[in-house]
Amino acid sequence: MLVLIDESGCTGFKPTSSTHFVIGMIIFDTFKDAEKAASIITNLKKEVGFKREFRFSSCDNRKRDLFFEAIKKACFTIRLFVVEKKLIYSPELKVKDDLFINYCLKSLMKDGAHRISNAVIKVDGKGSRVFRKSCEAYLRKQMPTGTIKDIKFCDSKNDILIQLADMVVSAYSRPYNNSNKADAIHCV
Repeated sequence: MLVLIDESGCTGFKPTSSTHFVIGMIIFDTFKDAEKAASIITNLKKEVGFKREFRFSSCDNRKRDLFFEAIKKACFTIRLFVVEKKLIYSPELKVKDDLFINYCLKSLMKDGAHRISNAVIKVDGKGSRVFRKSCEAYLRKQMPTGTIKDIKFCDSKNDILIQLADMVVSAYSRPYNNSNKADAIHCV
């Protein structure tokens, strides 16, 4: 099992910060399904001559549409955790990004733990070595035994399936943090 995690929105609580934080995971039941999805995205890049990584924020609507049309053939599940930040009252979560991210990760994964078994988990972002170690320890402690096989932190530039997570999670978060955009259609 392969699980890819990405987020959209910022972790800050300033008046200029995003109103919502969305974290999501793409779940592949088999590595064969993951390989097929990666192949679909790689072939799409070749077909349209797209050299850069797929990032929702840097793609125009045409590329987004091509991407989502292509991945319809892939077999995966999506789980999302949406945080309306004005409902967070914990002073610690409001000032410590690492705690806030860990809380959101735990909430996302714990609610879907029955669906995850012996999973290789890839999280978008490099983060500091200290953050990666503390995040991994925290998740292993919070999740039921047998849920997590391995946790890796990946740079989306080098991982096409993390790019899939970015595109999907960002698309779902669009109505929450960019409701004024013409393409911000509620799809959840």
